Amino acid sequence: MQNIARALGVDADATFSVVAGGLVPEVAGLGAVPGAAATAFEICRTLRPDENGLVTLAQAWTRVTKSRLDERHGFSDALLAGLGTVPAPEREVIVETVRAYLATGSLSASAERLYCHRNTVLNRLGRFQKLTGLDVTVPDQAAVALVALA
Repeated sequence: MQNIARALGVDADATFSVVAGGLVPEVAGLGAVPGAAATAFEICRTLRPDENGLVTLAQAWTRVTKSRLDERHGFSDALLAGLGTVPAPEREVIVETVRAYLATGSLSASAERLYCHRNTVLNRLGRFQKLTGLDVTVPDQAAVALVALA
């Protein structure tokens, strides 16, 4: 990327920070270019409206995976249908708590991040499990929740 910017005579950090796009940093030969372009396109399809800069697959893998599974199998809707049975404010708090826990892997760190007691986090995770069947304290199920909530 730096080499391309240099060849174009532009500052890569300044130029690419205002544009959103998918980035595949290295490609092994011309034969790999179509696959890299397809991957960059998949990343672009999942960019959020407020996102700027170039995003790699390592940064967007959960969203890309969710997008593909949702298109083919209705993955997220089926898993998260139970959340639709609770009022929106409660659903938002539960999802925010689950995301905090998935980001930290710790009840205490999640509680600190959310400014609440660790038992509150535990109760919300229990509510999520009751509504979705996913126990995010179990790694396999946490991975499924991570993709479904992406």
